[in-house]
Amino acid sequence: YHIKVIVYSWPAMLTSGPGSKNYLNSRMNVELGASKFRELLILLQKFRKSDSCSGNHNHLNLCLHSLGNYFLERMVKDSLLNGLDSDLFDNIIMSAPAVTAGGHSAWLDKMNIQQRIYITCNRKDFNLSGVKTFTDLGTQLGKEPGTPLSSKAGYIDFTRAVGFRLPTGATHNYFTGKMALKNKKIKEFFDEVFNGNAVNLDDPSKFRREKDAALYDLIP
Repeated sequence: YHIKVIVYSWPAMLTSGPGSKNYLNSRMNVELGASKFRELLILLQKFRKSDSCSGNHNHLNLCLHSLGNYFLERMVKDSLLNGLDSDLFDNIIMSAPAVTAGGHSAWLDKMNIQQRIYITCNRKDFNLSGVKTFTDLGTQLGKEPGTPLSSKAGYIDFTRAVGFRLPTGATHNYFTGKMALKNKKIKEFFDEVFNGNAVNLDDPSKFRREKDAALYDLIP
């Protein structure tokens, strides 16, 4: 995508144990580490205000994948967004978020550190189906958005473009790997959001609006 990347690493895997135990341990580590994630955002805020990041051509975006999106939920619920700039990020990309779909708009509507939020989902996401099957956390946002939807986000449904396929990891991560290389429209969508641009969701050649005005199908 021709962008510069800062990767945030957090303890998200046990060396042993079943998948459900591993997942719940990783989720707990997000709760314990939310304040540390805030420290990263404060550093990024200082960087954005520095001379090295001045100019309209520079963009700062935040992409959270899968369980990483739980950091946002915890930061809102723990009031850790207070003091952060409203224009910190151009785009926040919530990629296949492993957060509970039901009631998500209650905390997502309180997000105030970005210009735009894009949420990607795939109703045939194999990994997120496992979260619902093996935990009591219910349907995950990256599998099927629960209503009501947030007024602050655009929801992009990749089911028609990705769906179910092997290896199953491709149903959960479709911004890297073979899916982005195979489907030009997938590549173009992520190219736009990762470079800080607004996506024209009203382009009929790429998107079809579903019954809810904030939910769009990516046309294969």
